[in-house]
Amino acid sequence: SIGRVTGADVTEDSVTRSSNSGLTRSDDQKLTGIIMRSQVVAGWPGLLVDGYDTAVADGDSIDETEGNLLPLLRMEKLAKDVLICIFQGEVKTVDIHQKPEAMHFGVDPFDVDDTEVTKDLRNANGELIVGSKISVPWNNSAKRVINLVTFADNIKTWFTSDGGGSLDNFTSAQFGLQMMEGVQKVRFVKEE
Repeated sequence: SIGRVTGADVTEDSVTRSSNSGLTRSDDQKLTGIIMRSQVVAGWPGLLVDGYDTAVADGDSIDETEGNLLPLLRMEKLAKDVLICIFQGEVKTVDIHQKPEAMHFGVDPFDVDDTEVTKDLRNANGELIVGSKISVPWNNSAKRVINLVTFADNIKTWFTSDGGGSLDNFTSAQFGLQMMEGVQKVRFVKEE
């Protein structure tokens, strides 16, 4: 049967729990979690989920002195687009993101209705260059297919112009540096 019916059941559970103290959690330990239904679960199978015991503002990063990363006890796909995560402790902030060591290429964020898509360029140290925004040329704008040859030529032209400084030899390495993007992260915060 589900649940405990009599006081004897509760007593028996208490005895069993105390004899297996290393195998079970104590009554004061909380387990909390999330259930997420999204196409993101199906589209990115290597998602990482981090839970913290501190509620933070959406844009803030969590300082390690302010919030503790909670142990992720279980992470399972219940369906192709449903994910459940259970944390040890009371989770107040959840970050969902891709693996940071994976390489991601992309353009600057844009709205679905935007007709012009742009890319901010970077210097050799990977830092954004102020005023370096260039338009992304399309092979097929309806399908959002980038014309890579023209795009690479536009980047090279910008770097060899007066505003961009000098660049002796524009290679695939420089193009790769320009196209690299950071890992996207979505944060959910429990309201107090």
